[in-house]
Amino acid sequence: RAPLPGSFQFGVPASADLEFFGDALAQDRFRSAVAVLQSLGGELVEISLAPFREAARLLYEGPWLSQRLEAAGALLSSDPAALDPVVRSILLGAHRFSAADVFRAEARLALLARQAKAVFEQIAVLAVPTSPTIYTVEQVRSDPIRRNSNLGYYTNFVNLLELCALAVPSGFRADELPFGITLIGPAGTEARLATLGARHHAATCRTLGASSRPWRGG
Repeated sequence: RAPLPGSFQFGVPASADLEFFGDALAQDRFRSAVAVLQSLGGELVEISLAPFREAARLLYEGPWLSQRLEAAGALLSSDPAALDPVVRSILLGAHRFSAADVFRAEARLALLARQAKAVFEQIAVLAVPTSPTIYTVEQVRSDPIRRNSNLGYYTNFVNLLELCALAVPSGFRADELPFGITLIGPAGTEARLATLGARHHAATCRTLGASSRPWRGG
């Protein structure tokens, strides 16, 4: 696919689909990141995340769990204690799915993929927060399944829908924690994402990470 032209259309989730789990600082940084994309020649197009979010739910709530069970089944049978207890509980949940469930989910995913394809006919790239918030290690340990799911709110659908994605630094929040966006496109558009990602990075990052050393691009 051709690299981005001087002007382009980029999608962002509609306001009803935006979720930061109460993190106002992340929400503010995403607004700033969107403004940077507009300054680079982008025209904002709000899109519905509904088909993308439904695909993400299939990843962890649908029969694709059975694929993970197959990969780890021997270890689960011979030495279940070797697996992290949370991972083990997720894998065991795959037993509730039947072969018919798999076929139904495959058909549903094919429909969702067509809906996602239609979205990308309107935009060159979809821009989302890489993660909607930041948790401490202790916070994740206290509620690992829900909080890990929250962290993947904007990206868990990428592989199932056969999309490509690039995470890009986008400066720092007001509390000095890092923030980033993820640029998403159809398979084969990596060059486009890399072009825009480099431009966005150059416009938002002045130092090497949290250091005072200047970032000179490259």
